[in-house]
Amino acid sequence: MRRTETIDVRIPPGLANGARLRVPGKGNSGTMGAPPGDLYLRVEVRPHPFFERRGNDIYTKVPVTVSEATLGAKIEVPTIDGRSLVRIPPGTNSGSTLRLREKGMPTARNGSRGDQYVEIQVIVPKPTDERVRKLMKRSQGNTRLYTDSDLERLDVILTLARDMGVNLAGIEIILNMREKMIEMERQMEEFAHVVQQELSRVASRNEERPQRHAIVRSNPRVVRVPVREG
Repeated sequence: MRRTETIDVRIPPGLANGARLRVPGKGNSGTMGAPPGDLYLRVEVRPHPFFERRGNDIYTKVPVTVSEATLGAKIEVPTIDGRSLVRIPPGTNSGSTLRLREKGMPTARNGSRGDQYVEIQVIVPKPTDERVRKLMKRSQGNTRLYTDSDLERLDVILTLARDMGVNLAGIEIILNMREKMIEMERQMEEFAHVVQQELSRVASRNEERPQRHAIVRSNPRVVRVPVREG
């Protein structure tokens, strides 16, 4: 007599797509009083919308902003064990890959785990406002998008973050102080220029002014000298 039975089957960790799984004693009934046979299952693993498995390694793609890629940041990355905190180094380019050790799939035989590779995707903002559109137009015709001042500022940011380990709050304070110092130097140069122009005007006026000589009048005096006679 045939009958249908629903059973629970434990899937071991790390089982690959297409692997065969044996369930003892769940096959057809044996003949002549023999024990039942085994049930063999062929496992089909559905693709995940976020994780891609390659062997025992897992590959993911994580979007980051331009500022995070430029200055560096700490972001949360989903793993099969939950969220993991990952540090984005300053100056990371789009397409760069970060490796998370032992965050991949476990091996079915010995339990060792593969790695997870995180591909960084830098998301460029859309030109939604007029300022961004103007900057984009400046890049047309082989015209450089950034000015020399912008490139110098970016170089300072990279030096502070990558070489000196300054965090974002410290970088902002240093940049504000730097801009104030640059503005003070500009004002001092303008003040020195104004003073030099004023001194030049005074010197020019002194050269053009005619020289005047003072005339001192002296009244003659009669001096009487006594003379002895005889």
